Amino acid sequence: MPLFILIAVGIAILGVGGAYIIQQNFIKTGKSGKAALDEEKIKQQIANPTPLPTPSAEPTLKLADKEFTYTPQAKGQTNGEPGFNINPPNGWLSTSAVSTNEKAGFESPDEDKEDGEEGSGLVVNSRARITVQVQNLGPNLTLALLTDGIKEKSTNDFEKIEYLSETKTSLNDQETTRIETKSLRKGVWVHSVDYLFAKNGYAIALSGTSFDSAWSKRSGAINASLASFTLK
Repeated sequence: MPLFILIAVGIAILGVGGAYIIQQNFIKTGKSGKAALDEEKIKQQIANPTPLPTPSAEPTLKLADKEFTYTPQAKGQTNGEPGFNINPPNGWLSTSAVSTNEKAGFESPDEDKEDGEEGSGLVVNSRARITVQVQNLGPNLTLALLTDGIKEKSTNDFEKIEYLSETKTSLNDQETTRIETKSLRKGVWVHSVDYLFAKNGYAIALSGTSFDSAWSKRSGAINASLASFTLK
């Protein structure tokens, strides 16, 4: 029986922070006082695009002094849902959950920019993100089933996906599958590192994502934070 997986890896960055934006100088005010697109300026930008700056690495890889702790709030007896600890990168901001399965989320304090779909003349803004998602998938869940289910779901979530690596390993004494991918969605390439865990029938997805063009800048802080993750 296929798993009904709701958790999603590698798309948090576009599902939350990624949105097509219009540069301010493309906006003009019409006679009605309402903002409208200056189509002539957009045409000029498409014909003579301005390259985005090359991102430089974050200055330090220091993690936050205080770790984040998640403790399940089960009514009555414990239902087996695991808790966890994680240290976000120093200065990153805690975010509101975008689904009931997201138990922790952090984003970089500054945004990255990426050219939008070819020929659009638009720019996509988003922040790098780290998320932890937890979903109860039942007592027959195994790490192999979870890994296959997540890969199948990702194929449907993206226009194109490239698997850079897939390794069965352990993270702080917990068996895990580590997957690193580049994925295309809405004309933008996203880079993601995901650790998948199966414990007590629960699927846990630990994910770090950024634009692929910003990965050299963000990967150090993301990987250091992911390495601090411990299940309880």
